[in-house]
Amino acid sequence: MEKSGPNENPLEPFEMDDYDQDYADTLLLLAQIRNLLEISQRMTLVVHLREEINNFAHDHAQYQEYNQLLEQLRYDLNNGCLDLMESLIVKEIVFYEIGDLVETVHLLNVQMDQMADDIECSICRYAYLADE
Repeated sequence: MEKSGPNENPLEPFEMDDYDQDYADTLLLLAQIRNLLEISQRMTLVVHLREEINNFAHDHAQYQEYNQLLEQLRYDLNNGCLDLMESLIVKEIVFYEIGDLVETVHLLNVQMDQMADDIECSICRYAYLADE
């Protein structure tokens, strides 16, 4: 019976030649590159999430401004500072803007939930890979 390889007997110690060492080094390097790519992707996701949070904060500030404007309109209307028609036109414009803003905030919340799930999955996957 012919030998099919240098390690026919599994109990014999395996000696690596230069080719085997280069191959092992290459596999290790590829694993490190993969880990770096995953870290890079997570960092990109975190930067994107930070931008979305900043946008959300800006939109929330706008919402607060519209709310203050509505309060001022209510006060002016109750104290006779505005006539009814002028007040209704301004309120309609403000409510239209608030409607757009509420829709934007809802979409941002959905995106942020999805990003949080993605980050959690990435962290779990990275922890699993680190345990291997």
